[in-house]
Amino acid sequence: MIYKLKNIVQEIKTGFSFRTKIIHDPEGNVAIIQFKDMTNNYKNIGEIDTWLKRKEFKSDHFLQKEDILFIAKGINNHAIVFDKEYAAIASSVFFVIVVDKAKVLPGYLAWYMNQKPFQSEINSLRSGSSTLNINKKTLEEMSVVVPDMETQNIIVNIGHLAIREHKILTLLSEKRNQIVEQKLLTKIKQS
Repeated sequence: MIYKLKNIVQEIKTGFSFRTKIIHDPEGNVAIIQFKDMTNNYKNIGEIDTWLKRKEFKSDHFLQKEDILFIAKGINNHAIVFDKEYAAIASSVFFVIVVDKAKVLPGYLAWYMNQKPFQSEINSLRSGSSTLNINKKTLEEMSVVVPDMETQNIIVNIGHLAIREHKILTLLSEKRNQIVEQKLLTKIKQS
């Protein structure tokens, strides 16, 4: 079935808007997730290097496991499922999507939002003169194809395997390049 995004989520909220520059606190216990923390073509959360103290935030600012972070600014509008064990706040570059799990799996929704049909529609709807962005109302009205739960589960599992395969192939390529480089350097030294 096809649904508007707003009909399969509990809430779409904007990430936390910092009024000043974010400065890492070495004693911080809350991760601040920013655009620069995205890896694997903006589909994973990498190492977090900015932490702040918990007391600076209200409880509704904290990410919950399986919330979806959607990059709302710029041209890389990808969705990421938050699956970390640490306390975290998303910066305002993200929309935080709280999924209605009775209707759609978070992993499926994030996967679907990263696919060409959804991304093409996003590309045609971006606005802004200097920094392109997607506004909340536009995102809420986007169409999402939602199959039955069993099919969603299969897609999520295959999606995880594809990401894992990509990581392994990348590591393999890097190792091969290191071996070739080392062999060539050894050959030069022997000449």
